[in-house]
Amino acid sequence: MEETNTDYKTKLFVVYCDKYSKAELQKKLEEFKTSEKSIVSEIKVVYDYKINKDSNRNLCVLSKDVHQNMLEHGHTTKERTDGISVAYYKLSDKDFPIKGGKRNTFFIRLPTKNTASYYRDLISQKLEKLKNTRLFNCKYDIEIPLHSRIVGSHSGYAMVRFSSTSYKIALTRLMLDGQQWNKDSTDRMNVLWYREHKKHFNGHKTKFTKRKQKAKLEDSKEDSSDSDLKKSNSSENDDLLQKLKEHYKENED
Repeated sequence: MEETNTDYKTKLFVVYCDKYSKAELQKKLEEFKTSEKSIVSEIKVVYDYKINKDSNRNLCVLSKDVHQNMLEHGHTTKERTDGISVAYYKLSDKDFPIKGGKRNTFFIRLPTKNTASYYRDLISQKLEKLKNTRLFNCKYDIEIPLHSRIVGSHSGYAMVRFSSTSYKIALTRLMLDGQQWNKDSTDRMNVLWYREHKKHFNGHKTKFTKRKQKAKLEDSKEDSSDSDLKKSNSSENDDLLQKLKEHYKENED
């Protein structure tokens, strides 16, 4: 059969497998390539925050020929040959920004361990890898506000703006969010839609405000208690002084 360009179109897939490590699964997926044009992106292991461990879901960009080859070898959700199955990732409403959010801008929290230029290069490398898989093909710009221009420290976040609002930008965010910053780091990328991040961080701010108000109330109660105690002590001292005066007056008489 004559191959066509459509054989190498890429899409985002969920590969279900908890039998193999990330490196082992990556190697197995590479075996399903049919030519040099075939695409298998780096796997993103989906972390389950509810149970605080890696889930059996792995996101991966595959070209059409790789996906078809996997199905022919029984890696469907029904057969699960060798404990591996593959399915299209279906976008839902939760994968897009809430009303008012920008569909072309990411907000990324940055660890404080390295400089702005370090994280700019790292984010660029990760985006270029995804761009090479043809997951998205538009231009983008990375902005990291500086805290100190002398040492190059950052202000704690980065913003990535794309020249497109395509659904592929949503897929790109999915592939970035939750990734480890690098192989030696346990820190994971937290990639939010711009404006949606305000809701996320305002939640923390609200909790902090409530704690602060509670602390003020407790301090106010303590101050009130101290004030009542002082008044009580003052009253007792006045009574004692009056009795002493009366005692000395009687003696004089």
